[in-house]
Amino acid sequence: DMARHWSARTEDLLRSSVADRHHFPKGQIIDIHFDQFMSDMKGSVRQILEHAGHEYTAATDERIDRFLVDNPPGKHGRIDYRAAMSSLGIDGEERKRSLSFYSKHFGVEEDFLSVPVPI
Repeated sequence: DMARHWSARTEDLLRSSVADRHHFPKGQIIDIHFDQFMSDMKGSVRQILEHAGHEYTAATDERIDRFLVDNPPGKHGRIDYRAAMSSLGIDGEERKRSLSFYSKHFGVEEDFLSVPVPI
């Protein structure tokens, strides 16, 4: 079943991202929490660009502003992950338990599935 395949694949990728971080120089890694990004998209993009050594210019700022005006959060609706998983036969509570290693490692709120996410 495709939903279970991708659910397991996502878990595998997340486990690898935690286990293999030490292979990369710390300067090449930046962690931005989703809620941080959603509450300050422009600031998050600026932080990422500066971390990568790219200059943040007035032109960059204008392009980001234009993008955000043209693509506001929720432009294409919202995703209710609990309902989506349920409709695909995936147990949200089991996924929450299986992914708790990731939540703990990155300090992600474990009940993130309870809030519909704008897309």
